[in-house]
Amino acid sequence: MKRAACWISLLALLGLSTPAAASVVARERVSLGALSDESDRVVIARVRAATPRVQLEVERTLKGAHVAVVELPASEHVLLQVGERALFFLRGRDPADLRPLVTPFQRVAVTDNAAASELTDAVQSRLPRLGGNPAALPAALFDQLRARLVRVREDAAWDLLTLRRLQPDASQQSALKQALDAGVNEPLLLLAERFPHQTLLPAVQLAQRGADPHLAQLAARALDAIDPSAALAAASRDLLGPNLLRARSAVHLAGHLGGGAQLLQDALLDARPQVREAALRALATRDLGAAEVAALERHLTQTTQPREAAQALAVLALAGEGQALLRAEQTHPDPATRRLARELRAEPLPLARDLLQ
Repeated sequence: MKRAACWISLLALLGLSTPAAASVVARERVSLGALSDESDRVVIARVRAATPRVQLEVERTLKGAHVAVVELPASEHVLLQVGERALFFLRGRDPADLRPLVTPFQRVAVTDNAAASELTDAVQSRLPRLGGNPAALPAALFDQLRARLVRVREDAAWDLLTLRRLQPDASQQSALKQALDAGVNEPLLLLAERFPHQTLLPAVQLAQRGADPHLAQLAARALDAIDPSAALAAASRDLLGPNLLRARSAVHLAGHLGGGAQLLQDALLDARPQVREAALRALATRDLGAAEVAALERHLTQTTQPREAAQALAVLALAGEGQALLRAEQTHPDPATRRLARELRAEPLPLARDLLQ
């Protein structure tokens, strides 16, 4: 899974000295839960001054002792506007020695009183309480999947991913479905994979067909957990349809599904070069069976595109199919293809990877 994980963010959240690139953070490290834990003071406040020092007129204190006005140095990473109202996560135990904001996630805009209430409930649900009910936090986080604010919904998903031994009930599964229907993102897809349910299928299928390659990959994994046969049936219909984006997404999905071998073989026969290339790239990520090797060898003899022939050889090389490469070297009618097969037999990995870039 691709995440913007960076040690800088950890230093920033722990309040240690940070370099100028401290605004690069791992998203799960700046959820409402992580920030509530790491911050010494959490307030809803209005910006009274932005330079040379930031002055915040505190409306509500959610963590730490209440002070009517707090000051902190201006931040090089977060630009504040006089008059703006926001939820702030602040570091520094002494109100007179608060540190500058090191990431924009430490400031959440409060657009109206309803947003203030939603953010207040979200933060307070995460604060530890002596003798508290251990089921209260996961229940609150599932409820927050229905929140109006995108930040609250997304961070509830991030924070649910940190909890173990969860078993969502019907209402909580419904909350996850509602959140996915409202807008798919990385943590929601990870939850869909962790808690697969048929009701999640339509929203996850839409994400898998979308233009974002990272979300499409996460959605493919979730579909494999929810119902791979239904996902593959839908992918087969997409492959046969006229929509090129959907056809390529179907091929990408088949590369992730255990039962996707036949669809990938069909895709090698597709009239559209973009679909055939997607199939070759998908095959390069799989353990090849005999039928897939045979399909690649047929493609080698049938294609008129040198690039596709080269990529088919590269897939065979990555799979360790030395005998197939030897057959291509000995029998293929094109001298350049024979020569490439010989080179791939001698040094398969670096050359094969370059050909599939």
